[in-house]
Amino acid sequence: MTPRPPASTPDAGAVCPNRSCFVLGPHRSGTTIVCKAVAASGAFVCLTAADVVAFHERSGAAGTARGEQGGASGDGPREHWGDRSALARMESRGETRKIDAVRVAEDLPEEYGFLLPDLKFTPETAPVVASVYRELAGEGARDARYLLRNPWDLATADRIPDLFPKAEFVFVVRDPVKTIDSQLQAVRTAFADPSEYLALLALRYRRIVRRPLKLALFRFLTGRPRAADLLTRSFARTTTSWLHGLERLQDDRYIVTRYEDLIADPAKELGRVYSFLGLPTERIPAVAREIRPGSRTLHPHVVARIPKIRDRTRRYRERFGY
Repeated sequence: MTPRPPASTPDAGAVCPNRSCFVLGPHRSGTTIVCKAVAASGAFVCLTAADVVAFHERSGAAGTARGEQGGASGDGPREHWGDRSALARMESRGETRKIDAVRVAEDLPEEYGFLLPDLKFTPETAPVVASVYRELAGEGARDARYLLRNPWDLATADRIPDLFPKAEFVFVVRDPVKTIDSQLQAVRTAFADPSEYLALLALRYRRIVRRPLKLALFRFLTGRPRAADLLTRSFARTTTSWLHGLERLQDDRYIVTRYEDLIADPAKELGRVYSFLGLPTERIPAVAREIRPGSRTLHPHVVARIPKIRDRTRRYRERFGY
C-alpha cells in the first residue's frame, strides 16, 4: 500500500471540512442497501429522494426567474421542475423504483450524482454537493457528519479526499456476473417500462423517456445482446481504475463489504461497518431484519458470456474472493 501523497498545501482545493462517509461500489452492487443501513444509525446528514426533487424544483424556479430557456443541460426551465407531491403519492401507493424491489420513499437515501450535470464529482461540481449538504445540516453544519453515495465516482474514489479531506469510505462489492446481470436487467426495465421515480431524480433519463423516438432508440440498444458486452467492459474498466486508486488510500480510511456476506449475515456484516465508522450498535438488529435476499434468474445474454465476464474481471474476483 502506497501512502496517498499530500496536496501541495494542507487541504488544498478542499470544499468540505466535515467528516464524511462515502458509500461507493459498482452500479447494482448493493450500495442502496448499505447506505440505508448506515443512514438508519441516525448519525449522518443524508441526501434523500425528496431532497433531490426539491433541488431540481429550486433549480427550475431559479431558471424561470432569470428568464433562462436552457442552461448547462440544454433544456428549458420546465425540464428542471421536480414534483414532491408525485413522490409522496408514489410512496403512499407502495410503489417501487421498478428497476428493483426497493420501495419509493421520500426519505430514501439517494445518489448525489443526481444533483450534477455529468453525475460525477469534479473540482467544479463538488462545491454544489457540499453546499446542499450544509443546507440540509442547517445550524449543526459545523459538526455534522455527511453520508454520500454515488456509484459513478467509484473509479476516481482516491481523488475524493482532495475535496473532502475527512472522507471515509465503505466500498461494496458483489459477484461480477450477478452485478452485470442486475445492471442489464435494470437498464432494460428502465426503458421498457419507464420509472416515474427515476424520471423525477435523473433529468437525463427524464428527457429520454419523454421523447418517444429517443425512448424507442434506447429500448432497441439496450435490448441487443451487445448490451451485455458493453456493461462488462464498463465494469472491468471502472473496477480496474478503482483498484489501482485504492493503493493510494490509507488502510484506515476504508472498509470493503461483500454483498453476499451482508445478505448471508446482515447483523455480523453491519457490525463490521458500524464499528469502522464508530457508530453505536443498538440499532443493528432492527436494521438487519430489513435486509433480505433477492432472487433472480440470470439473463440468457449474461449466461452466454460468463466465461468472458470472469476473464475480464479476474483481478477484481481474485481480490475479493469471487
